[in-house]
Amino acid sequence: MKSSLQPKPALIVLLAILVLAASSTAAGAVNPLSGSQNHGLSLQTDGTVCAVGDNLYGMLGDGTFVDRKTPVRVAGVTGAVQVATGYFHTLALKSDGTVWAWGFDGDGDLGDGSTFGKPTPIQVPGLTGIIAVAAGDRHSLALKNDGTVWSWGRNANGQLGDGTNTAESTPVQVIQLTGVVSISAGAAFSIALKSDGRCRSIGRWNHHGETQPRSSSRLDRCNEHLRGPDPHSGAEDRRHSMGLGVQRLRRTW
Repeated sequence: MKSSLQPKPALIVLLAILVLAASSTAAGAVNPLSGSQNHGLSLQTDGTVCAVGDNLYGMLGDGTFVDRKTPVRVAGVTGAVQVATGYFHTLALKSDGTVWAWGFDGDGDLGDGSTFGKPTPIQVPGLTGIIAVAAGDRHSLALKNDGTVWSWGRNANGQLGDGTNTAESTPVQVIQLTGVVSISAGAAFSIALKSDGRCRSIGRWNHHGETQPRSSSRLDRCNEHLRGPDPHSGAEDRRHSMGLGVQRLRRTW
């Protein structure tokens, strides 16, 4: 198996994701796409998941480490309602509120208590009642139906929000954060939108000019903005985030 953490050229991956988009449309995908620089996923109407692109660490979930230029079915995933792609790992949320993960696991990215990668999906232990997931480059987030947020994986910049900078290989609760209705994750930061319209940001900022520098995971030092009513109006990519406020004007930070 290849040994270096080197991504595929972005153009090749983009073309692969476009193939997945076309195939998924023909097959009846419901939640279009989730894509990273390396691989892409599509959720199908029957609750299965298709994947395409770089498979260096098994993040396509088909049990191999073979790159795919055409979509393959993720092994064993049924009843999926959401998918999320990290840099080299992948998440799927099932309708029963469980979370499944596969791919690279060097910092506990998969949340199963180990640091050994998995080319097929494994259930993240200890998580029930999950209603949303999000994946950063090397960390993962899960939103529970009680409004709490759980995180695992890389934590060098405090992106897990547990008050430390130590990686976690099993889910930990984000401290001092409740009433959350939506989550999102970037390269080394996490964002949670609360029911009162405020947005809480956690982790490293300004590495690529996205906003003010934040390296602490202490939530009392995090940004709060977005006093808007729409819990699904925020969006992010690996390096920056955007939100829609009460005036429904696009703003970035």
